[in-house]
Amino acid sequence: MLEARARGEYLPSPTTGKPDLPPRQAPTAFTFLWAIVEGAWTLAVGHWVTFKNFWRRKVTEQYPYRNPERNWKPRPGYRGDFALITDRKTGRLRCTACMQCANICPAGCIWIVAEGRGKDRHPVQFSIDAGLCMYCWLCVETCPFGAITMTPDYETATFKPEHLIRDIEYLRTRGLEYHEPLKPIEAKAQHQEGQAEAGDAR
Repeated sequence: MLEARARGEYLPSPTTGKPDLPPRQAPTAFTFLWAIVEGAWTLAVGHWVTFKNFWRRKVTEQYPYRNPERNWKPRPGYRGDFALITDRKTGRLRCTACMQCANICPAGCIWIVAEGRGKDRHPVQFSIDAGLCMYCWLCVETCPFGAITMTPDYETATFKPEHLIRDIEYLRTRGLEYHEPLKPIEAKAQHQEGQAEAGDAR
């Protein structure tokens, strides 16, 4: 069997009795010329597409240089930066450092250091690495106290990775404008809203 393989022979399949692969065919002048023609045609089509689109009106936005007249607010349900929500009655963070968000995070981007026990338990350190986050929303969904939310903030670009780490002071300050966590919107509702906006634009 090994000798047959070495000679380039295709052995029959034990199930069908036919060769596993079609026999090799020696290249001919026709197949060689056809390969050249096919390659040339592929290049011509690709260049034609490039040439045709070269003269069209440009629609690419050169971020961050953008048209200020456009509305750059993300659509409802956008998963952006993070915030911790403060209890309006006590003035303390709702977070009790129960570690559920850190445990469920698939990227392991949440670090919490807690103090106290029972009702007095609270986080003294709460950090989220936005560079590791996959924005899956699981931390928001699993929090039993509604203490964490994702915001519509999308301006998170930075030149240094350490600037992507959100500490507890940043998260507390960002969460002052939120009373409850933002809820995700079902894909069906987003589709219907997009169709309504497209109809209004027409």
